[in-house]
Amino acid sequence: MNVTWSNSSFVEEPNMEEVLRKYFDLYDTTMQVKKDNYILRKKLALVESEKNEAKVEHQSYLDNGEKLCHTPNLKIRMIIELGHE
Repeated sequence: MNVTWSNSSFVEEPNMEEVLRKYFDLYDTTMQVKKDNYILRKKLALVESEKNEAKVEHQSYLDNGEKLCHTPNLKIRMIIELGHE
């Protein structure tokens, strides 16, 4: 820091090298955060997509199971199987 006197007061002037170094450190950190944020958004989109696919697949299994349970012979077999457990 450079020291100067102004109107009978002590004033510290910032060291330009230090200011620029801090600025570039902050800039680099900002760029890394933006990059990380972009990667996380992509991962989140993939997870959301996989979640939706699993939800549709699970609902399909439930729907198919309900259709099968409406068949009289299958209902009887299921009751018999549950009774033997």
